[in-house]
Amino acid sequence: MEWFIDVKKFNRYSVAVLICVLSLGLLFSQIYGVLVNPYQRYAQANGLQAPEDFYKELDDRYKVDGHSIKFIDFVSHRLGASVKYEWSMAEEMMPFQENWLLYALRIFDPLIAKFLLRDSEIKVFGHVELVDYEHALRRGYGVCSQLALAFSDLLQRRYHFDAHLAGLNGHVTVQIYGVDGVDIVFDPSYGVWAIGNVKQPQVLPTVFLAAVKKTKGAYLSPDDNYISPVSGWGPYSSKSFYKQYALLWFVYLSYFLKWLIPIFGLLLSTRRLGLLGNVRRVNSR
Repeated sequence: MEWFIDVKKFNRYSVAVLICVLSLGLLFSQIYGVLVNPYQRYAQANGLQAPEDFYKELDDRYKVDGHSIKFIDFVSHRLGASVKYEWSMAEEMMPFQENWLLYALRIFDPLIAKFLLRDSEIKVFGHVELVDYEHALRRGYGVCSQLALAFSDLLQRRYHFDAHLAGLNGHVTVQIYGVDGVDIVFDPSYGVWAIGNVKQPQVLPTVFLAAVKKTKGAYLSPDDNYISPVSGWGPYSSKSFYKQYALLWFVYLSYFLKWLIPIFGLLLSTRRLGLLGNVRRVNSR
């Protein structure tokens, strides 16, 4: 009986040590991801400006132009220096050291695609889109929805514009309200803007529609055009509003959970090891 109890104690001790080691490994990997940009190779290969330099440019310009069309125009001209409109399949879209939780959840993509989305081509976590502009622009690339998420968050959270995601049946852009007394359609995929509203595409300037000619058809279908009621990042589809909202919130919270889970594991395991150590000392007496 004593031998059996000793084995149980040994197993509990081993599990606690394993949790402690794994937690430390996760924490160190995430610290490394903060210190060393995992997307740096892509940025260098494409000559992209560092996000910190981009923000400084914008901040300095905002001090001069303020909450104005001139500032939106400046952003539209400068964003191409910091981010590319593409989905780089040659790059790891979610490196382990960037967010281990989102990286690990890719194993569930086949099940999510089959049973929830019924579309085998969609990879929710394998091709995950980031909602926080700092994380998204650090990556340095994205399709229309990723860029729209990033710049709606940037404009709303950093510069207090009333910016909303706008889904256009195959394309995603940004609708901004009340800039110098008018509404603005801002398309970060092409780095262009126009006075107007996606709900009234017929009044958008022809020069704007020419600039977005690859997605012009999406703009010119007002019945399908949807503007998110949420300012900043948010859902851009009325049909998938709640699914998108849940996913976007989870992605946002995952950047907190990636720290909290290993910290909790570390605290729990070290406490467990301490208790087991105390039990051993008592028994040895």
